[in-house]
Formats: sequence, C-alpha cells, structure tokens
Amino acid sequence: MLDEEEHFQEQMFERRRLYEERNMEPDFWLVVEPKFLDKFPNITKRLKRPAVALVSTNGPWIT
Repeated sequence: MLDEEEHFQEQMFERRRLYEERNMEPDFWLVVEPKFLDKFPNITKRLKRPAVALVSTNGPWIT
C-alpha cells in the first residue's frame, strides 16, 4: 500500500511540517477512490483497492 512506502510517508511528513512552519496553505491532497479513474478502465483494473491519487497544484513538485 502507498501509505506503507517509507519514502512516500517521509516526503508527506516533511512537506506538511515545512508548510506548517511557513504558515503556508497545503497545495497537495490525497484523494481516495478518485472519480477520474473511471475514465481509464484499462489502468483501473490493475489497481489495488482502495486506490488513491496524490494531487497537487505545484507542478514542479508533483512531477
């Protein structure tokens, strides 16, 4: 599961900490079972459930 990935957990923890220290609003969200996955049935059938998406308005960070 994604939340069991140490690297992912560490990045999320550090990003939240940084934003809190700088009093910044979050620009990223974890979305559980996002509806946009319905548009990609070939991909969706390969996913484990529950599926999640990490969504951000910060293009350089998310890519």
